[in-house]
Amino acid sequence: MSVVHRDLKPQNVLVTAADARGQHRIVLSDFGFAKQLLADDGELGDQRGAVEQSSALRGTEGWIAPELLSSEHPPLLTQAADIFAAGCLFYYTLTGGLHPFDSPQTQTAFLLYTRCFRTHSIQAQAQSHGGPGTLGTLSTLSPVRPRQMPSERQMNILHNRHSLDALQSLDPSAGGGGGGGLVAQQTLLGLDAVRRALEFLPSNRPTAQQLLKHAVFWDRQKQLQFLVDVADRIEKLEPAAAAAAAATVPSHSAHATHAAHPARGPKGSAAPVAVASAEPAETDRETDSELLRALETESAAVLRGDWRLQISAALQTDLRRYRTYRGEQVRDLVRAIRNKKHHFRELPIELQHSLGQIPDQFVEYFTARFPRLLPHLYLVIERHCRLESLFAQYY
Repeated sequence: MSVVHRDLKPQNVLVTAADARGQHRIVLSDFGFAKQLLADDGELGDQRGAVEQSSALRGTEGWIAPELLSSEHPPLLTQAADIFAAGCLFYYTLTGGLHPFDSPQTQTAFLLYTRCFRTHSIQAQAQSHGGPGTLGTLSTLSPVRPRQMPSERQMNILHNRHSLDALQSLDPSAGGGGGGGLVAQQTLLGLDAVRRALEFLPSNRPTAQQLLKHAVFWDRQKQLQFLVDVADRIEKLEPAAAAAAAATVPSHSAHATHAAHPARGPKGSAAPVAVASAEPAETDRETDSELLRALETESAAVLRGDWRLQISAALQTDLRRYRTYRGEQVRDLVRAIRNKKHHFRELPIELQHSLGQIPDQFVEYFTARFPRLLPHLYLVIERHCRLESLFAQYY
């Protein structure tokens, strides 16, 4: 049976200290305001009288969804109210204690405070509360303990005035192969998840199941499989669609082959490969052209210029041995990732070590250098291909 918590906030999220494996356990507490819903869609159906009678603003100021604040009509309680609060919590966690409905000036002041006075990690603070299994609240473990401004927040929530500047200000172009690129990728994905959860109209917010399928929660294996599936999908586009979308693309790169990286014969020669059949039946030329154009939108920012210059010289050399890749095209970067994954064991040992083990280190090699790639592809495929069976598991 569906339940609405109605009081999601940092103080009600309990976090254990790390166990022997370095893992934390997160538990929701304080179900005093919780309400059980009867309908399968998360609404109370015909029992609106019960909602009106018990809707004397349950929850904590600053964490209440806007539809529950309106006095123009009796609010209809749904699980979307918890999704809204979860979006606030997610932003709070990603930024180290900021609230999306605090003013930009307030958030800036808190950020300055964090940089000047934070001296302990979340892990150190968790251990100070006891050994493994000990619970502390998310607000206690946060590196920032900002002064709460509930009235300002609540008014901003009511009028849909939020600021996500603390996440938007991060520059995801600062890749280069280090940890900064990985953080930037997850920040961009987290920003998208927060925006969806904070939609003003409850009907526009994702369900909990939809939100949990968001790319920000994918492990490296799923990220890699998504990249492979995208590469396979774009290789099945018919040549006419590819030519219409990008006239500069060489004709051989637009033809569909299931193995764009040829099988390797003796002494590295290319063995004959079978050409895949035609494009997917559920798409047409116009849709394919739109997909190709969307893939290359903002390609300069996604690829940080010529993507070939961002990878090692050894990988550049290996890529040139079997086909031509265009450094200004997103589609060719995705193909390169897919091809090297499929032929990983055939790569020189030194290059295997450079790319790292599949999936974790291999994925991190590329996403650290191109932090915008996965967020970009996630939105493009959602817009153009989310109903296709190939991508059902991702959306």
